[in-house]
Amino acid sequence: MASLQKDGRHVCGGALVNEDSVLSSADCFSSSATASDWTVVLGRQKQNGFNPFEVKLNVTDITLSIQTGPNAAVLHLATPAPLSDSIQPICVDTGRTFSVGSTCWVAGWSSGAGGEEQVLQEFQTSVVDCEDTSSDSLCTEALTLEPGFSGGPLMCQQDGSWFLAGVLAADNKLTTGAQTLQGKIYIPLKRDRSFVFQTL
Repeated sequence: MASLQKDGRHVCGGALVNEDSVLSSADCFSSSATASDWTVVLGRQKQNGFNPFEVKLNVTDITLSIQTGPNAAVLHLATPAPLSDSIQPICVDTGRTFSVGSTCWVAGWSSGAGGEEQVLQEFQTSVVDCEDTSSDSLCTEALTLEPGFSGGPLMCQQDGSWFLAGVLAADNKLTTGAQTLQGKIYIPLKRDRSFVFQTL
């Protein structure tokens, strides 16, 4: 799990997909897509507490997908992430399908369980029909999430391994404080297959 930070403050989540690349939502960079404005923090458990295993890495490049609708973004790190028990990439296979009913997990920092410490949390959810949204999106059951979850991973287990199914679209209209929506919209990696392969 990656914390994408601008001016030292957490803005969005992201997923480490190899030693020098992080996937997130393009909408997270509406204020700035300048790489030098951003830092990626890995291995962090608390946003406002002591984190003995965290690593802060500079960003050399941010590439945004140009697909219609919610898009993915790839951040390239200045130095490879030091992999450890606390820092591991998630598997990426853009050919996989995560059907309705699949059990998946969402991760991000929530003040609900840790107060001001904002502890990293994981929530179980299921893939559902998107109904009113674009058919190329990936949707889950309603969850109470906070704005900082945007760009974070939707993780699903298949064949004994964990795969990145998509990243949380930043246009879920999460406002200040937690908000429950009827469904969470994700940018599926399968839709952005060409972009992901060309950019990583």
